[in-house]
Amino acid sequence: MKLPKIALSRYILCALISMGAVAAQSGGPWMGTWKLNLEKSKYSPGPGPAPGGTTIFKMFPMGDGFKYTIDTMSAQGKASHSEAFARFDNKDYPETGNPGADTNRFRRIDDHTYALTDRKNGKDALSFTITISADGKTRTSVATGKTPAGQEVHNIGVWDRQ
Repeated sequence: MKLPKIALSRYILCALISMGAVAAQSGGPWMGTWKLNLEKSKYSPGPGPAPGGTTIFKMFPMGDGFKYTIDTMSAQGKASHSEAFARFDNKDYPETGNPGADTNRFRRIDDHTYALTDRKNGKDALSFTITISADGKTRTSVATGKTPAGQEVHNIGVWDRQ
């Protein structure tokens, strides 16, 4: 069966618009559930997860931005939860449950990389560069800054997509 040219053009246009809407809602390759791989990660010095603990990071589209949660279970069985809604617009958004940050800022660098700044009491605390591998299976988070006690931090977290 042949479609008239105008009907075919409308069909193709609708398909392209639908694909664009799905791509916009997906929010990028960083969206999804990630588990911290402690064996591949390096913390010098903290803040970092306790050896033997489990940390799960979830990021998903929500409205015109995204929501993320971080759930950690230490080797000793102590649970913590933090979460926030944000956008990639480099503006402060409140975060709950994170003792090291009251707010944070997100900024896209490219299609696989974004920057995050944790802020405490209106001042920058830790800066992160998060990169998703080309195959989309690995999330690498490089954190730099200082602890509240003034100790230099250079942490590399390697996360596996779940």
